[in-house]
Parts: sequence; C-alpha cells; structure tokens
Amino acid sequence: MVQTKGGILSTLLFYERLTPLNRDAHACLRLRAAGFVFAARTNSTPLLAVEIAEAARSFPVLFADIGQGQVFPIALLGLRNAENLFVDAEGAWEADCYVPAFVRRYPFVLTSDMTVLIDESYPGLNETDGEPLFQEDGSNSPQLEHTLSFLRGFHDEVERTQTLVATLAEFDLLKPVSLNVVPQGGDSYRLDGLQVVDSEKLAALGGEAVLRLFRSGELAAVQAHLVSLGGLDALNRRSAARPQPAIDADQAQQQD
Repeated sequence: MVQTKGGILSTLLFYERLTPLNRDAHACLRLRAAGFVFAARTNSTPLLAVEIAEAARSFPVLFADIGQGQVFPIALLGLRNAENLFVDAEGAWEADCYVPAFVRRYPFVLTSDMTVLIDESYPGLNETDGEPLFQEDGSNSPQLEHTLSFLRGFHDEVERTQTLVATLAEFDLLKPVSLNVVPQGGDSYRLDGLQVVDSEKLAALGGEAVLRLFRSGELAAVQAHLVSLGGLDALNRRSAARPQPAIDADQAQQQD
C-alpha cells in the first residue's frame, strides 16, 4: 500500500499462503464469495490502464512505484495506513463504487510463467460450499475457466499499462507529489511516493504527440486521471468521518 513517509505498494497485497493450483491436491476445492475483508487494510491498489476512466468516477487515481522501480497507476482508497474507506466493517465494498481488477482477481494470481497460484488462507475456499474448481473427471469447471480467462486478460492488460507509463515517461509528463493530510481533531501527516501527470507539460505537447496519445486511447486515461484528483477532498472527508484504524507493530515500525 502507499505508506506515509515513502513506503512501497506491494503487487502481492492480500496474499498470505500462496500455492500452485493443482487438480490433484485441490480436486475437491470449492469457492464461495466471502466479501472484501482481505482488502479492508490497504489504502491503495494497482490499476490497469483500461480501468482508469471507470475507476476515476469512484476515487482518485495516481501513479506510484510498486517495487523494483516500476511505476503503475493506483487507486487511492484511503489516506491512512491500513485504511480502505470503501470496505465496511462487514467486509462489503461500497455499493456503486468501482472494484479494481487487482481486488477482483483474489484469491488467484497468475505468475509471469503463467502458473496459477491460489491463496489457501482465503475463507471462501472450502470443500463443501460454493462453486467447484474442478469437475469429477478432473477437468476445469466453468467457474475455473472463467477465472483463468480473467487472469489471462489481467496479464495482457498489465503489459498495456506498462506501455502507458512508458509513454508518459517518454514525454516527461509525470511529476512527484506529496499529499498533506490534515484530519479533523488529529495530527497532520504526509503521503509520499506518489506521482501525477503534469497538466502544464501535457498542454504544451506538440500536435504529433497529442495525436499519438489520442489514437492509442492513452489520452482518455490521462484526462480521467487528472479529473479524478478532484476527489481528494471527498476522500479526506470520508477519512475524517471514520475512526482511525488500528495499526499493528509491523505497520508502526514502517512509519518510524
């Protein structure tokens, strides 16, 4: 997640006990919906470029280093560590607000070598309730085929998102920002490690560059990102209205 004082957003948020999905070891495994409790303690998640326009209607979209120097779009879901303002105490995602694909793919993930992993700690996995992952003959169930299609699509869109970020870097359009948050009745703090598109540099681009961005569809994503920044005030009001989340020892150490 985006941590105060310059933390890094992990690409394996949520996952605790990842293991390769195996038709023998997991022959009886079923999957049922178990809410979004797993996402309740993260204040940001990566976004795919194709999601930016829709996600921008629900929360601010920025850019951040997600590790190994890789910059990626993110959905800003909260302003404090361990705070997701779009998941309630029962684990329900706020109605009519966008759920990022990064969240929807859980408890599965596809590795770079196309291996499907599953988080065995997810409470929705069991052997009695929900949709089976494998059929009696060992073949993939319709549920699993749907999941695999989603994961492959996610993988392809990651590459397109990397292309968007590379284009922004080529035109030198990203600039670092720090968000100063002043909560009601609390001490102010700062969110670092974030970037936004420089609107002045964008406006100064030549015609060929703008045409390239337009034809690729990247200009629409950039404009949606810039519009979404107007939601920071609303996010601050949401944060002020919710009690500060408890922070465990590891998170407290990260803030020191």
